[in-house]
Amino acid sequence: MSELTGRDLGDGVSFAASPAETAVQENSKQERRRCEIIKELIETEKTYLNHLDIIHKFFYSPLKEKEDIIPKDAHLVLFRNIEQIREVNRTLLEVMEQSTVGQAFRHLGPFLKLYATYANNHMQALDVLQEWRQKKPEFADFIATQESRPELMMLSIDALLIMPVQRIPRYRLLLEDLLEHTHKKDPDYLQLKEATQQIGKITMHINEDIRKHENFQKMLAIQKCFDSSAPQILKPGRLFLKEGPLKKASRKGGNYHERMFYLFNDMLLYGKPRLLDSGGKSYICCCVLPIKHCCLENCGCVFKITCKEERLVLFSDEIGVAQSWIDAMEMAIRKAKSDSLTLRKPSSRRIPLRGRLLRTHQKSWDLEMTSENNWMPGEQDESDNYCSPDCYCLHFIQARLQNIYRSLRNR
Repeated sequence: MSELTGRDLGDGVSFAASPAETAVQENSKQERRRCEIIKELIETEKTYLNHLDIIHKFFYSPLKEKEDIIPKDAHLVLFRNIEQIREVNRTLLEVMEQSTVGQAFRHLGPFLKLYATYANNHMQALDVLQEWRQKKPEFADFIATQESRPELMMLSIDALLIMPVQRIPRYRLLLEDLLEHTHKKDPDYLQLKEATQQIGKITMHINEDIRKHENFQKMLAIQKCFDSSAPQILKPGRLFLKEGPLKKASRKGGNYHERMFYLFNDMLLYGKPRLLDSGGKSYICCCVLPIKHCCLENCGCVFKITCKEERLVLFSDEIGVAQSWIDAMEMAIRKAKSDSLTLRKPSSRRIPLRGRLLRTHQKSWDLEMTSENNWMPGEQDESDNYCSPDCYCLHFIQARLQNIYRSLRNR
């Protein structure tokens, strides 16, 4: 039950506050909350910047000078564009302290797209960190020595490197909360509203870039599992959906074989283990089915996929596994057929391929496909020009930030 407000007139007699008094109390309460959010935003920004400075002082700079411990290319992957992010956030804090939160984020928001590059690279950075810890004892010793310093306050390099990934979602939550507790007549309201919308779009942009990057990395890993018998898996617009082993009934009947299946938004393929592979993680591609021409028949634990003349009878010993594949296939088929009604693509002419036919017609499946070396997911925009980690771009960003800072101070 909410607390009732009123005036105590003595002798235990009280009256409810007037609407005007209630409004004053609500405004006062809202203003207090607003001040608390601004304080939290600035204080957490100071703490965050301190952590970025720790990365710079104790890891980034000394390792940059120690190429005998870690090579230049590994250093680049490990820290990516964190120096650019540090410059942007230093300016962001200065503007917040000297003007308003709304003004700071409205003018500096576009630079926060730099975080997309960093977030996309984060898992690769952790892989490089682990690789060089194992490969180079001197590197592992250096990291352990730095982590033991009192300035790090018991923070590991892993914990420090993930902080930029976590910062943008935190901005979004704080700005939404601040906007909710800011009166529409407040001078900063419109700028704050615009900034909140901008951060929301940037968050979506970053999440989408991360999703595309993870999809790219997954398809690249799948491609490496197959020999030349498989079609080119990396393709713009292709999405990985599901993978896992299923039992496939023999076409001659009376027997079954376990095969590894991979479902994408436009095709289903499966493979059998290579005979000389003791680890069981590399495959020969057996068959490729275009999803658009597939039909699914659900028989519980057993389901049948028909694709023109090709028929697969599949099952799993676990009901849940079979059902998850049925659900995923039904959704993929429905989406592919829906898309074909609005956009006709060359893929509509594709047929199921297996064996010799798969090898001879493989190129027809690879139309307009690009290789790992010259294609990466994600659309480019002006902010991508800020994402190169070289010194020139760092100086360029510094100059842009100084111009913005000076223009805001002169207002």
